[in-house]
Amino acid sequence: DVPDSLPALDSQSVNERQRQSTSKRDAGKHRPSSSSSSGQPPSQTEDISELEPQKNSDFPIFSHTAGSGGNECLVAAGFTEIPSEFGENHNKQVSLRRQKMVTKTKAMRTLVMTSMPSEKQNTVVQVVKALGGFSIVDRVCESTTHVVSGGHRRTLNILLGIARGCWILSFEWILWCLEQSHWIPEEPYELSEQFPAAQICRLQRHLSAGEHQQDLFQNLPAMFVSQHSQPPSQTLVELIELCGGQTCKTVRRAGICIGRHSGRRPEGCRMLSEQWILDCITHLKIQSYDTYYMA
Repeated sequence: DVPDSLPALDSQSVNERQRQSTSKRDAGKHRPSSSSSSGQPPSQTEDISELEPQKNSDFPIFSHTAGSGGNECLVAAGFTEIPSEFGENHNKQVSLRRQKMVTKTKAMRTLVMTSMPSEKQNTVVQVVKALGGFSIVDRVCESTTHVVSGGHRRTLNILLGIARGCWILSFEWILWCLEQSHWIPEEPYELSEQFPAAQICRLQRHLSAGEHQQDLFQNLPAMFVSQHSQPPSQTLVELIELCGGQTCKTVRRAGICIGRHSGRRPEGCRMLSEQWILDCITHLKIQSYDTYYMA
């Protein structure tokens, strides 16, 4: 049978339990916490970087910090920490690519004057300054697109312009641009009669998808250019290489010697005058050796 009433509790045991309960509550009130020790009220939300990753989460939890450039990640879902060197190298590569793009964007086409007296040069400078779009340089280089000539003389800049596929134009082009107050089409002013190769090389450069490269000297043996040559050997070497030829620094490896050379030459090495190189480029055709041999 179930008794009608529970047995009475001993008053001494009840008092003992109350004292224990009171001591536990007091201990809880005086327990230090991270928020109270700093003088801040207890926060209701946690910083996201302090959250523990959930064990059943399907996605990694990343911690973004300013010091690491956003490349630090927590070890979660099989991901390990990415070294800071990776981020630095990546940032350097991106910076270099941007720098190259900016440099390429800022690169301006250049114009060269040749066979031109001071008065005509001043006119060219004023027109370029007024219309823009060009930077004037003294010598034909990779960025040169136009060579303006005050006459019909074959100069080194004319030959370099032909080899690089530049426009070879008369001074009249500048005058008509000044008259029209804008850059006008170049074709009517191209010196194609005086320099037949100019138009051909210019069209080849225009049609080429990549860098323009002539192949005039491509199938010839290596050439040695004498240090005493005129024009200077460095310019002749540049012309030969722009037209697909090979040059060497010692005559022992050469099949053709350009300019006078007093030392010994390998058997079968032809010694030709500098004029042979200039005429080949002018006509864009390999000229016969017969009239260019040097004793």
